[in-house]
Amino acid sequence: MKSVNQVKRQESLKKWLEIIKDQRANGLSALAYCKREGIVNTTFYYWQNQIQKLLIQQHEQQEKAKALPAVKPGFKKPVANAKKADV
Repeated sequence: MKSVNQVKRQESLKKWLEIIKDQRANGLSALAYCKREGIVNTTFYYWQNQIQKLLIQQHEQQEKAKALPAVKPGFKKPVANAKKADV
């Protein structure tokens, strides 16, 4: 179960992701966009940085998942040079 703080953070991330998408779609610089929308530019940059970190983390997790070999449950890899008594 998610805590209240986790839910609030998720909502903030969603909100700021939409703001950042809107800024990029408008073609304005971050400073010009913030000025036009009445957003404190340091807040904008903070959330932009947080979203970038999250996206990098998600990408790294996906890459790790791709790199791991698929192993079937209950399957044991044969041991090289094992004798019947060792098995």
